[in-house]
Amino acid sequence: MPTPLTPVTILVVDDDPGISRLIVRELNRNGHHAVSVSSGEQAITWLNENVAHLVLLDLKLPGLRGNELIEHLDSFHDHLPFIIITGQGDERVAVDMMKRGALDYVIKDANFITLVPTVVQRALARIEEQTRLSAAEKALARSNAELEHRVIERTTELTQANQALRESRVAALNLMDEAIAARKKAEQAEAALCESEARYRGFFENVGVGTVEVDADGRFTRVNDRFCSITGYSREELVGGMSPRDLTHPDDAESNRERVEQVLHGELPIYETERRCIRKDGAMIWVSGTPQPFTMTTAPFAASWVLPRTSPHANRLSRLCSRARSGCAFSSGTPPPPW
Repeated sequence: MPTPLTPVTILVVDDDPGISRLIVRELNRNGHHAVSVSSGEQAITWLNENVAHLVLLDLKLPGLRGNELIEHLDSFHDHLPFIIITGQGDERVAVDMMKRGALDYVIKDANFITLVPTVVQRALARIEEQTRLSAAEKALARSNAELEHRVIERTTELTQANQALRESRVAALNLMDEAIAARKKAEQAEAALCESEARYRGFFENVGVGTVEVDADGRFTRVNDRFCSITGYSREELVGGMSPRDLTHPDDAESNRERVEQVLHGELPIYETERRCIRKDGAMIWVSGTPQPFTMTTAPFAASWVLPRTSPHANRLSRLCSRARSGCAFSSGTPPPPW
């Protein structure tokens, strides 16, 4: 590449003299040194006597066509870079030329002439970057040669260092293998947990009876749609700070609280209870249930509830809910006798 004080020489190869003059004028106006020829043969002759830094090549040339001229460019000045000029509808041909080494291409349209300097500048920047990269690679090669020379002079010390490095690498690989195995085991455990949680969520939402989870402070953390329908409260109201105590008749609240405390402290693994619950509309219903500790989710406590004297189907669902240690099941039925 030329120095900043030396203009870049660009060879324009196009059989249309009018277009060639416009391109040369536009490039010269942008500080370059542009020269034009009208055929592939003239381009080869000019390149044999002169040096170009970039070629703008029209593919449709008389005689030696543009794609044939490309084969000759590699023999000039260490793979002479080029840009393709093509007409509208020839984009596929231009792309094929890009695969053969073209830096870019421009299409002859209404804005063609004004776009040429931008495309050329972009190509020159790429050439400059490649030149810098090549210089860096050569500098790296020299540095490697010097380093190799120093390494040879200190063979014994390097051998010992390499041995220590190999031992460290083996240890690192062993640690990596252990880490990979541990990670795989953790991923398997996480996948199993996610699958279990997914099954639980499916059961929770689709069991067909009211189901809830309660946290250590006694507040609802999860409810299903059936439970909302039974109590008359929305999901947002229930998990917004309400607790089973808010739904329990005052006369039944204290005895139920004592047993819940026993379950939470491990003094009682599970218990059955009957209580009166008050719906949002004020109606009272009797329910029976089996509260118990819960470990499948973040909720530490859950209960399984059904109304007494339910249908055999509802009772089976209640027992299933209890065995699965999931939420709280409700169904409709008649109130129990007063004793």
